[in-house]
Amino acid sequence: AKTVIKYFDIEQFFDCVVGTSLDNTDHNKTFILNQVLKKLNADKNTSVMVGDRKFDIEAAKECGIASIGAEYGYAPKNELKNCGADFLARSADDLLRLLL
Repeated sequence: AKTVIKYFDIEQFFDCVVGTSLDNTDHNKTFILNQVLKKLNADKNTSVMVGDRKFDIEAAKECGIASIGAEYGYAPKNELKNCGADFLARSADDLLRLLL
């Protein structure tokens, strides 16, 4: 993740970058999300996970925060709805409206 945001020169838009290894063997999504919440000293009542796969939504539920399913991402049709995303965004504009 750090390599990607550095490559695209968008580091200044992030307060925290936490990720997993490329083979996903070192930590699960819930562990990573909890690390972000801890590093940011985030209030779970005002935090939201925006994700494009069921793993993101499941991690949000396990961490006790709200979730927005980004339907314009990689999830198969209805995956985010079926796994219980609190809100669904069909586009970046929808996401912006939900966050604001």
